[in-house]
Amino acid sequence: MTATALRLVEGHIPVELVAECLVYKRRPLLMKKIAVVVALFVFITTGASLVVTGSLFALWANSPYGRCKPIPNRYLNEEMAKTIVPFDDQDFGKLSINHLQYLGTHNSFRVAMEIPYIAKFGYSHDKLTFQANYGVRHYELDSHYDSHNKRWVVYHLAVIDDRSNCGDCLSDCLSELKTWSDNNKNHTVMIIYLEPKTKLNARPYCISKDDGNIFLRKESEVLSVFPLQQIIVPDQIKGNYSTLSQAVINRGWPSVESTRGKFLFVMNLWSENMHCKQYYKDKKHPLFFMRTSTPDDPHAAFFEMPSHGNKEVIKNHLSKNFFVRTGVVTKSMIRSSVDYGAQLLSVDFLDSNLPRTTRCNPVNSPANCTLSNA
Repeated sequence: MTATALRLVEGHIPVELVAECLVYKRRPLLMKKIAVVVALFVFITTGASLVVTGSLFALWANSPYGRCKPIPNRYLNEEMAKTIVPFDDQDFGKLSINHLQYLGTHNSFRVAMEIPYIAKFGYSHDKLTFQANYGVRHYELDSHYDSHNKRWVVYHLAVIDDRSNCGDCLSDCLSELKTWSDNNKNHTVMIIYLEPKTKLNARPYCISKDDGNIFLRKESEVLSVFPLQQIIVPDQIKGNYSTLSQAVINRGWPSVESTRGKFLFVMNLWSENMHCKQYYKDKKHPLFFMRTSTPDDPHAAFFEMPSHGNKEVIKNHLSKNFFVRTGVVTKSMIRSSVDYGAQLLSVDFLDSNLPRTTRCNPVNSPANCTLSNA
């Protein structure tokens, strides 16, 4: 291995120096080609392909990514929680928000890869405003934490799949939805899944106590765009019950009419960030709901099921007033996904065989259900 390669591996080249060369709002295809050529050159001259290429990738991925302006460090604390207005009994009408089926998009921000070698990653979505006008009321926004700018940046995978239809920052994407909502105030509740990915250096979150503050920054992103009064928070649903799941099972969800024009956010944590679950569960006044995997979890409210999932399991979740989200990644999955009654349909494509917008759920909605102004 050459001395140059060794210095790269050992981290002797400052990240800041590399970052000055690589900081682009959205790295163009040319820069990616150059990166590949450099990696190949190092491989040919050193033979240390995995180590060196991995080092180059880490340096690239850890450089400043977006051009996000500073935002206030604001999160749902004890003082803000005092201003929360709980839903009362009259807000729990016959037709509740869990009695509907919402058209949603998977990776709602995504613009197809510039070199889509894999068909699975070839899908692309129009801007969020177009989706909202079409009838989409459920969105998923992946985001990575940029420790240099202390902001959450929206994209799917570093370098190879890093384009977004709604700007760099999480607040950019949320602002687009907020603007649409302000111009269409009577829409049914919008349910936004926030999916934290790995850090820009490809390491998971919450492996140290300091990482806990990262999730407060995610609350700051949301509260920099939305007033608290426009957000449905867990405390409002929990009410006087000891746990959120007890409240959901015994009282259910507020009515469609009492939640028009509002937003509800769900933290969608997966295996790479498993350590974070307990941190956010311990937060006294969370801004976000959390996807869980077992019905006996005290925070249970939202579940994820494959489109070919067990119909009886989904039916059981619905009977307990839980929300179920399912992915529709092929056209052959549409019928079963819709008929099983999952409320949140997360699709890679907008198809004429899908519900055009929010509609009465075919499984758990009340008899003679009608819905206007979805």
